[in-house]
Amino acid sequence: MNQFSLFADPAPSKAHAPHVLYFDLETLRSADEVGGWGNVKGMGMACGVCYSTKSKEYHVFREDEVIDLVNLLKSADLVVGFNHIRFDYEVLRGYSSFNFNLLPSFDMLVDLKERLGHRV
Repeated sequence: MNQFSLFADPAPSKAHAPHVLYFDLETLRSADEVGGWGNVKGMGMACGVCYSTKSKEYHVFREDEVIDLVNLLKSADLVVGFNHIRFDYEVLRGYSSFNFNLLPSFDMLVDLKERLGHRV
């Protein structure tokens, strides 16, 4: 996993501005409805939202558009979210065989846990 750090020195600048996606999704079903937290893939995506620094627009996806969301995530130089590596990507694995570990990601929850020494 390419986890970036909130407190690390910035990477050398590129000739172009990086395409950053700020990403979150909401599920159709709760953990109780799918038999517990071990079945996150079964929760289903109700909607997914990304803000793109490239287009300067919000992109909203319904469940029937999940492959379009995955393709947008693949186009990013960096995907930013909160618990998206462990949770949101796992929900998307219910729809796609893509290896989400290949996406350059900054998960705020992961970084905060590393800094604070405990999960928030």
